[in-house]
Amino acid sequence: MAEYFRRGAQEYLVKSDIDRVSLETAIDSAIEKVRDERLRREKEQELESFASIVAHDLQAPLCAIKGNLDLIQDFFSEGLGEEGQKFVDAAVRMSTRMSEMIEGLLVYSRVGRSESPMGPVSLDQCVAGALASLEPLIKETGAEIRYSNLPAVWGDGMALGQLMQNLVGNALKYRSEQRPVIEVGAELESAVWRCWVRDNGIGIAQKFQKDIFSPFT
Repeated sequence: MAEYFRRGAQEYLVKSDIDRVSLETAIDSAIEKVRDERLRREKEQELESFASIVAHDLQAPLCAIKGNLDLIQDFFSEGLGEEGQKFVDAAVRMSTRMSEMIEGLLVYSRVGRSESPMGPVSLDQCVAGALASLEPLIKETGAEIRYSNLPAVWGDGMALGQLMQNLVGNALKYRSEQRPVIEVGAELESAVWRCWVRDNGIGIAQKFQKDIFSPFT
């Protein structure tokens, strides 16, 4: 009962005109809020548990598939011929992509429940870390990345670093025929930092913009 009062019923107790009906309404409302919160937490835990099990169970056979493909490439590459090598290379790419999707499922299940400590985060360092991870793709595309003097903000350093890597990585992946030019910047608006990642890539058609935050879209 004490938890229910803390969650909402106490708002009614400070009123001078409190009566039995108001008190019962306040308690019922607080109880409902607590139940909803508990149900939400249980569903989140179920989702993360399910995703962890699925990710583990799918990664095991996938690793075996990739291992066999590596063996075929190591020991039978000469007998495969050009056409056979293309099929094996395609299978390797697809298995790698599937592994990334499985890992993405696990990450998605944990979104919003990070246990990383909040604190001051240098966005310059976040971008530098992202570029280090994306170095092979940057070299391959000849991309020009522009950023400097980004602010320090309060947040989850790991999540912000992953965000920067995803945004810059998408700009490199979905590029036009031009040399990719990517700019990361920030400006202060009413005591809040507004940050952006801009590029000269293919963009997103207006009709698809509502879908870009859907899982795996």
